[in-house]
Amino acid sequence: MQSLQARVGCRPLLTRAPCCLGGARRALAPRGIRRLEMQAPAQAQTSATDTYSEALELARVESFAEARVTFESLLSRQPTMCKAWVSWAQMEKRCHRGSERWLRMRSILQRGLTLNPHSACLIQAFGLMELQRGNWLAAVMMLERCARLDANCVPVLRWQLVQNAKKTVGSRGPRQRGAAGASGGITSVSA
Repeated sequence: MQSLQARVGCRPLLTRAPCCLGGARRALAPRGIRRLEMQAPAQAQTSATDTYSEALELARVESFAEARVTFESLLSRQPTMCKAWVSWAQMEKRCHRGSERWLRMRSILQRGLTLNPHSACLIQAFGLMELQRGNWLAAVMMLERCARLDANCVPVLRWQLVQNAKKTVGSRGPRQRGAAGASGGITSVSA
């Protein structure tokens, strides 16, 4: 009896697993799929760009429920699309009031960071959200982290509000980090 692979004409194909899984995995692809494999990334990117534009337009006209569905669909296919996570989070902040807006925004950014833990874009967005909320220690830590990951994020550290937050919570340099670890807390906090 022929194997299933031989009957349907499949051959092993090495594919990359999502970044959160790491490593590579084996998948089966029908013969003749190589041509489609070369076309698929460009088509997927165009489709992702179109879907992203659609989600933004839905949010702009305040069709928030439809925009949520569109962002969810897009990010299930393109989980590394940082700007889509940030736009969705901003939409949630805009369409809710009170503490609910921050909870929704934080939830979306956390989902994005779970899938993209080294995304400077998402870390910066999370840090700026914390800065807006007045959670300056978390804001400074996140903004400094994103600047270490991507030099393009360094200018944010020069913003006056960020500078004020850094003065309030104290510098997170190596000297004080060691002192904080030894004493179990932050060594310099001023009112």
